[in-house]
Amino acid sequence: MRSVKNIASELRPGVLDELGLVKTLKSEAREFEGHTGVQCRFETNTAKAKFDRSAAVAIFRIVQAALTNVARHAHASRARITLMRKKNGLILTVMDNGKGITSPSLPPAESEYESEPLLARSRPMEGCMTYGLR
Repeated sequence: MRSVKNIASELRPGVLDELGLVKTLKSEAREFEGHTGVQCRFETNTAKAKFDRSAAVAIFRIVQAALTNVARHAHASRARITLMRKKNGLILTVMDNGKGITSPSLPPAESEYESEPLLARSRPMEGCMTYGLR
């Protein structure tokens, strides 16, 4: 059985409170690389920005879910996370050099690509998702 601390950490990672979003994402990239062997880099132009707590959690969870998809499905050797502030908001990108989605029509949410959790987390921030198809 999972401990209360583990469940609480899954709901709201304490590291976000301690380090902030940018340092947490840097750490997540390093941990992902260590666990999977997939080279993972993080880039941002928001190093000094402050993020709303709910937005930080949502962005962190989106990155976690995207990296999980990379590890499970992409057969990649490299991944890159970027978080860039633009005039009208933020752009979060998770890219890899793996096999990609080959069809112009995305599979249903219950498919192997598991896109629904990513989309659901972006909605409260008025976010949207796009996929780069191969």
